[in-house]
Amino acid sequence: IIPLGIAWLVSVPRFRIRVPVVGASLAGREACNFLVWLELALRHTPSLPQAIRQAAGAGCIPPCQAELQAMAANLESGATFAQAVKRLSLFPPLARWLLEQAERAEFRPGSLSLASQALLRHGQNRTRVTMAFVEPVITMVLGSMLFLVFLVLFFPMLKMAADV
Repeated sequence: IIPLGIAWLVSVPRFRIRVPVVGASLAGREACNFLVWLELALRHTPSLPQAIRQAAGAGCIPPCQAELQAMAANLESGATFAQAVKRLSLFPPLARWLLEQAERAEFRPGSLSLASQALLRHGQNRTRVTMAFVEPVITMVLGSMLFLVFLVLFFPMLKMAADV
């Protein structure tokens, strides 16, 4: 029952995004999706808060949508874009920095998709580095488990052969 409960919690987006390793990867992907959708929304919507709402609704999971809706509300209430971006707690720091750089470039066409690609490459590199460390550890753990099984199965036989 406990593993099923844990599996259910991890399947719910608001909990899954807070899981240490999986959540960071998911947050990076959500930021990539948001950047792409924001660029598309800015092409058709002159208002930045409205474009943020449209982008959040188009391609983000509920926890990110809530943060982005709050960001749009902060912009409408008079906060600067830099202040609103700093309040995005679910997005990785690189995504917040890329958003600030895109704003400095006045959201030139293509700047957000380039930022999304950079963020995606960063996430892929992080995953690759993590897997380069984890794979040998898993191999060593499985090897030691097989060795223990070997000892459990064959030690009594070897002991009987030595007694004869």
